[in-house]
Amino acid sequence: MSEDRSPPGPARLEARIREILARGVTVGPEAQGFIESTLPVTRPGDLAAVLAEASAAESEPVVALLFFPDESVQLELEETLAGRALSAESEERLAKRLAAVPPRVEFGFPAGGERLELEMTPARSRQFLMHLRLDRAVPPGLDDAMAAVLPPSARHRFRVLWRNSRCPATEATVCFLGKLLRRADLRDPNGWACLGFILEFLAEAADETDLYARLAARKARLVNALARSGRQRVELARGNMETLISRGLRLVAIDEEQVRRDVACIDQACQAVYGRTEAIDIDTVTIYDSGH
Repeated sequence: MSEDRSPPGPARLEARIREILARGVTVGPEAQGFIESTLPVTRPGDLAAVLAEASAAESEPVVALLFFPDESVQLELEETLAGRALSAESEERLAKRLAAVPPRVEFGFPAGGERLELEMTPARSRQFLMHLRLDRAVPPGLDDAMAAVLPPSARHRFRVLWRNSRCPATEATVCFLGKLLRRADLRDPNGWACLGFILEFLAEAADETDLYARLAARKARLVNALARSGRQRVELARGNMETLISRGLRLVAIDEEQVRRDVACIDQACQAVYGRTEAIDIDTVTIYDSGH
């Protein structure tokens, strides 16, 4: 049975957001690296002064990154949202409530010790809410599938994936994802990687008449890209790069491990939904321009 579809009120959501922000935000190593490469800071303690002096063009990307709600924040908030959507009017009321008394947020850094405190101004509040995708609800058909097979914590995780995706809620995509949720193994990270890949794939799949054929075509492109990359690696091991390029070698650059993971995701999804996977015949590998 589906859960209550009525959205929580702005006052309840405001209280939950303030509760989460009041605990502070931990800045990850990647975010700190971006900050240090963007602004002339070597210590977190210097960041407040630099942000105050920097131009908007310099400071806003850093501030936007600091206030971007990461997955941990979204998962906590999803306990209140439970997949439900807010109307534009309710989101506007929520933004005004946060703006009435702007929260002050403490940011901690990986090295510990120094902390940074910034005010979440009305503009920053609206940006924060925009990134939460509060207007995007999990379709009822997927709610039913989740209720049948997933524990509450896993339902929240899928709802966050859905909010962050651009996957359309069409009959074809809901049917496909419902079968995948019911049949895929989500007890390990590979299952969740598969769901994330498929949500991105479905967002790109304009023609939904035969999703199996589209997945098979994507797999074929990926497998052939791996074959070209492997042949290129062999050629480069045999000779000098400049000489090979002069002979017409067409260099390709792919993340082979990521491509292999994507192929595995396609196979896992096709096996779960259709009960089969597509065998791929590798095309003749050509890595040189014609005439070589």
